[in-house]
Amino acid sequence: MNDANYTGSASGTLTIDKAPATVTLSDLLQRFDGNPKEVGVATIPAGLSFLVTYDGSATVPSAAGDYAVEVVVSDPNYSGAASGTLTIYTEPTIHEQPQGGVFIEGEPVTLSVVAEGFPAVSYRWRRDGELIADAHGPTLSLGSIQQSDAGAYEIVVSNIGGSVVSSKAVVSVEPMFSGVWFGGFDGADGRWALVLGEDGSGRYFAHHPGVGLVFVSEVAVDGTGHFTGTASPHPSSAGGLPGMLAVSGAIVGRDVSGSISGVSAGFSGTRDLAAVASAVPAGWSVAPETNATTGESFLVTGPSGAAFLLVATDVLVDSGLGIADSEGQVAVNLDAGAAAAFSVEGETGQVRGTVTPGGTGAAMAFLGVNQGVAPINRILNLSTRGVVRGGDEQMIAGFVIGGTGTRRVLVRAAGPTLTAEPFNLSGALADPIVEIVRNNPDGSQTRVAWNDDWGDAANAEAIREAEVPVGAFPLLDGSRDAALLIDLEPGSYTAIVSSGDGAAGIAIAEVYSVDDAPGQPTRLLNISTRAYVGSGDDVLIPGFITAGNYPRKLLIRAVGPTLVENFGFDPESTLADPVVKIIPADGGDPLLVVEDWESLGQAEAIGTISSSVGAFDLVEGSRDAAVLFTVEPGKTYTIEVSGRDGASGVALAEVYEVP
Repeated sequence: MNDANYTGSASGTLTIDKAPATVTLSDLLQRFDGNPKEVGVATIPAGLSFLVTYDGSATVPSAAGDYAVEVVVSDPNYSGAASGTLTIYTEPTIHEQPQGGVFIEGEPVTLSVVAEGFPAVSYRWRRDGELIADAHGPTLSLGSIQQSDAGAYEIVVSNIGGSVVSSKAVVSVEPMFSGVWFGGFDGADGRWALVLGEDGSGRYFAHHPGVGLVFVSEVAVDGTGHFTGTASPHPSSAGGLPGMLAVSGAIVGRDVSGSISGVSAGFSGTRDLAAVASAVPAGWSVAPETNATTGESFLVTGPSGAAFLLVATDVLVDSGLGIADSEGQVAVNLDAGAAAAFSVEGETGQVRGTVTPGGTGAAMAFLGVNQGVAPINRILNLSTRGVVRGGDEQMIAGFVIGGTGTRRVLVRAAGPTLTAEPFNLSGALADPIVEIVRNNPDGSQTRVAWNDDWGDAANAEAIREAEVPVGAFPLLDGSRDAALLIDLEPGSYTAIVSSGDGAAGIAIAEVYSVDDAPGQPTRLLNISTRAYVGSGDDVLIPGFITAGNYPRKLLIRAVGPTLVENFGFDPESTLADPVVKIIPADGGDPLLVVEDWESLGQAEAIGTISSSVGAFDLVEGSRDAAVLFTVEPGKTYTIEVSGRDGASGVALAEVYEVP
C-alpha cells in the first residue's frame, strides 16, 4: 500500500463470467427430399458460434424421422443452449387402393388400403362423400353386405404433411337369388342358362345333346335359394324322352347346382357378374324364326355381356356361347359350326338375329323381344285378288273382330281402279258391289252395310282420308269401285263382293283395320276369302300384313275338298287339290309351297290349333293345303292359291292368328 505510516499487501483473481446468450431454433419441420436437413439457429447477440448435434451426432440427418437436436453456444464470452426435435416428414402415399366390386347380398366384404407416411398417418373412410362414423383404420369391414351398403367408398389418409384421397371403390350389391347363371352338365356336353328375377320367377334354358334334349322351363326360387320348374321337352328334342321333365337346383353364394329329372342330367355353374353393365340388357329373349314353318332361338345375356344362344329349328338344333360388344351386337359360334349374329336394341328391346349353318346352308332369320317387353303382333289387313262371277263364285271375304268395344274397318271392292296405272289390268270387274253381313251365333246372318259406288257414300271424304294411313292405294275419283268405312262390334263378319252388272271380272277385296295401335281393346283376329280359283291371272291371291314388334305364327289354309265333304259344295265346281304359295311382297321365289296339309309333319298341330281358333276341321286324308307359318311384322305377304295342274274351282283361303 502506499502510505507513509503503514505497510501491507494482498493478492486474488478477478473472474468475468460469460454473458448469457439467447439461442432460438427454427426449421424443425421439414419435408423429406433425400438431402440433409439442418435446423435453423439464431443467437442474441447475433453471430455467436455454436455446436449442433442430432441424436448426439454432428452429422446432419437426411432420412425421414424425428431427431433430438441440441445446440450449445461455443463463443468464449457467451454461454447458451437450446434443444428441440427435428421432424423430417414424408407426405401420405397410398400404395394399394381400396377395391370395390360386385358382391352378392350376404357375402362378407372388407375394404382396405395400404398407405404410409411419416409421422404415422390417420384414416377417415367416406361413402358417397359422407364420413362414416368410427371408421378410422386402414380396413373397413362391411360385414354381411346388404343392398343398403352399396355406394362409392374412399379413404382420406392424412398426417402433418397433408392429406391424400384414395380412388373410389364402387361397391355394387346384387340380390342373393336374382341374376344370371351359366354352366354345363356333369360329365357331358351341352350347356344351360338360368335367369331369375327379383320377384322369384325366372326361366331355365338347357341344351343336352347327349340325350337330344332341348328344355325351356319357367322356374321359381324360394327364400333359401332352391328353385324348381316343370315343362315338356321342346318339340325339337329327340324322341323317346319323358313327356314332362322337372328341373331343380340350389343357389349357394355365387354357385348353383341341380339336375333335370327323367334324363339323369346333373348340372353346375356360376353367376355372371360385372361392375359395369354390358350394352345389352341382362336377361332372356325368345326370337322365333321368321318366314319359316317352325323354329325359334333363345338368347340369354349376362351383366358382363356373356351370352348363351340356343337355336331350335327343323334343320338345326345347337347352342353356343358368345359375347356382346359395346354396340349391342352379340356374336356366337355354335358347336356344330354355325355362326350367329344377334343384336339387341336397348330402347325397344327388339332382338334380331341370323344364324348361318356351316357349309352351304342358307341363313335363318330370327326376330323377338327381350325379357320384360310385351310381344305385339296383329293382323292389319287382308286383300285378295280373284275372279268374281255369280252364285258360289262370288268373292267372299270373312274376318273376325276380337276384344271389346268397336273396331273401325275399311272394306273395299276394287275393279275399275285396277285398269289404270300402275295396275293396267285387263278383265277387271267393271261394277263391284260390297256387302257386309254379320254371322250370328245361331247361324243366321244380318246385313250390316252395302255399297255400290264408293263416291256415293255419305262418308266418301272419310274413306279417302283413311286410305293413306292404312297403306291402301287410292280409288279413282268417280270410279265404280265400292267401299265401306264402318265401326263394327266384336264378332264374325263376311264381306261379299259381287258384280253389279252381272259380268265377270277380276277384283280385289280388301279389309283394313283403321286407327289400329298396340293396346287397343279390339282388333282383327283372322281373315278369309272364298272365291273362284282359275289358272294364270285367275288364281286367287290373298295378301296380308301384320304389325308390331314380334313375329306372328299364322295358320294359313286353302280349302277345297273339305268344303265338298263336310259342307255340301258341288264337287264339280270346287277346287279339288289346292296349292298354296307364300310369296314375299317384293316378289321372287316363294318362301314356301304347300300342297297336302298332312305332308309337312304339322297335321297334329294344325288340328289342335284349328280347334282353338274356331276353324272347322279338315278332313283327314284330304288334299286341302294348310301350314303353320311365322311371318315378320311390317312385311306384306301374298298367298297364291291355285289348283294342281291348272285345275279350277271355288276355294276358301284363310289366315288365322295362332294364340
